[in-house]
Amino acid sequence: MKPFGGRKQLAPQSVFHIKRGDEVAIVSGTQRGKTGKVLRVLRKENRVVIEGINLTKRATRPSQENPQGGFVEREAPIALSNVMLLSRHQASGRRRATAASEKEGAHS
Repeated sequence: MKPFGGRKQLAPQSVFHIKRGDEVAIVSGTQRGKTGKVLRVLRKENRVVIEGINLTKRATRPSQENPQGGFVEREAPIALSNVMLLSRHQASGRRRATAASEKEGAHS
């Protein structure tokens, strides 16, 4: 653990509902409603990196590849709990209703 705070260390999940390459939707947070492709799954941190989501600016020093240096936009990890798999059944990005709530809605 870091001496001056940082993220709380959680036990890694044993089973993940998301894999690299999956199309996912963001359920909560500032990026809510956006969709993207999973680039990396950080198992120890329970986080995922999604293409084009949660971009942060990172300062880079001048190098041979980038002689100017400057700022580069990179995808930052997002919590696994804020992400939902986007499949044929969930193409709208909303949670599916349970059978009980569907019956209640039909009677109303």
